Amino acid sequence: FPGLIFAMITIALATHTINRLVVGSVRESIHGLPPLNVIRKITAATMLSTLSSLVRAGLPVLGALLAMRDATNSTYMRYYLDYAVNNMRSGVARQGPGKAIGSKLFSPWVMVKLDIYSRASGDSFAQTMSEIAGDATTEAMSSIESLSRWINIFLMIGAAVVIGFTIITMYGITSDMQSGLT
Repeated sequence: FPGLIFAMITIALATHTINRLVVGSVRESIHGLPPLNVIRKITAATMLSTLSSLVRAGLPVLGALLAMRDATNSTYMRYYLDYAVNNMRSGVARQGPGKAIGSKLFSPWVMVKLDIYSRASGDSFAQTMSEIAGDATTEAMSSIESLSRWINIFLMIGAAVVIGFTIITMYGITSDMQSGLT
């Protein structure tokens, strides 16, 4: 039991440290590992839904990205916001704002939608960006459900091992006491 608790605390601390300190290509190489994959999808959904809200409120895409970058405390999200701002400033947005925003943060399906919908007018893209954010949120929720199922399985196995060890120990103690009485 103490080993299980120690392992869980170690995983939580490692995840927290990686989330705070590791960005760029190193982080992208470990994107798929749980629970980092869940953090990735939550960050993508948050970025798109916030960007969608700001653009629909009247800010230009670049202004919304800059406002988000200045307001976030997440180094992970700030990395991708900087990437999008740099793409916007370098002219990638001429191919559509979805091209400038798109990065390895998003799943391939979200990337395709960003690319396709951004080819239309700016107003149309602002309207459909909330749908894309909804898709990203659905992906994030699916990842959370999957991770929680795995955690539940591991905790049940851990509990079974602890209970089994306790029963075996109690049986051993009872057997020793009975053999001492005879």
